[in-house]
Amino acid sequence: MLKKVIILTASVLVLYIAVGFTLTNIFLAQYFARVDNRGNFTTLLTHEHLQLQSQDVQFVSGENTLIGRVYSPAEPIGLLILIHGFGGDMESLLSQVDFFVQHDWKVLVYSGTGIAPSQGASRVSLHQAVTDLCAALNFVSTNADFSGLPIALFGHSQGGYAATAVLNYPEGDFVTAAVSFAGINHTGETLFAFGRSWIGFAYPLLHPFVRIVQSVDFGEYSAVSGINSRNIPVMLVQGGNDTFFPTLDLTITHSPGITNPNAEIIILQDYWNDGHISVLWSQDAFDYREEVHATFDGFVASLGIGPVNMTNEHLFEWEAAVGFDRFRMNGVDLALFGRIEEFLRLGEME
Repeated sequence: MLKKVIILTASVLVLYIAVGFTLTNIFLAQYFARVDNRGNFTTLLTHEHLQLQSQDVQFVSGENTLIGRVYSPAEPIGLLILIHGFGGDMESLLSQVDFFVQHDWKVLVYSGTGIAPSQGASRVSLHQAVTDLCAALNFVSTNADFSGLPIALFGHSQGGYAATAVLNYPEGDFVTAAVSFAGINHTGETLFAFGRSWIGFAYPLLHPFVRIVQSVDFGEYSAVSGINSRNIPVMLVQGGNDTFFPTLDLTITHSPGITNPNAEIIILQDYWNDGHISVLWSQDAFDYREEVHATFDGFVASLGIGPVNMTNEHLFEWEAAVGFDRFRMNGVDLALFGRIEEFLRLGEME
């Protein structure tokens, strides 16, 4: 009898492990699937919209070559590296690029691992943004084009995590100041939270396997530990009604223990800037988006096909018909960004 119980228990355990690893790999493969959005319609600014001097660059992160671009003013006061969020790419923050270049910052943007046009079969993990940023910092620190320039960081969401968590690593020695918009505090906790919200009651059964599979990539450190590891200026900007995260305590600003005396926290509470993406916009941009969306709804109704059947061709036709102003739609809050720009200069003077 005991032998049968042992055999049955062992069989159930083997089955649980096999199914657990299989489902985990499926979940992670979907979550971190490669992104190739080039050629798809977007309401964001694209490189072609910016009339700025620029140069294409590339550098290696692990086994993959990452593609980026450097925008340069006539007389740069420093280098600002912009790190996009999860699912974004090197063109996700071009309104911010335009603002900072106009204020004499040389700006580097790049697409992370597994995001077009960079190499990589997948995006690997949430922590990969830190790995890629370390590679970017090593690249600029050894490139004569950036010699003598103080280096500051600006990131959103996953990029906001990278801009602060990277301070835990030796590459953080190159950084003079950092700004994080809607940044997460720890990649493992965030992935677990999203896993629970997507898979539901069964997620605790997969939790150990996700931890094992991602253990190398979770990273040993949190964003808060990076902020506290150095006394450089760090600004944390958060929407007070950010519903993107399952719980707000996943964000840096709602995580306890920040002791860096040069850290500043800004919680945005207005209707137009209290979300996850809207933290990047101005009030005029938010209101204008509402107007444009209304015209979009009318256009879809006129086609009689429903929004789920819209194609890129339909969307580009709508853009031509409406003629909306992309710069206005993606405009930044000049008062807030002016404050950020002054804050970054504090690091330059350290």
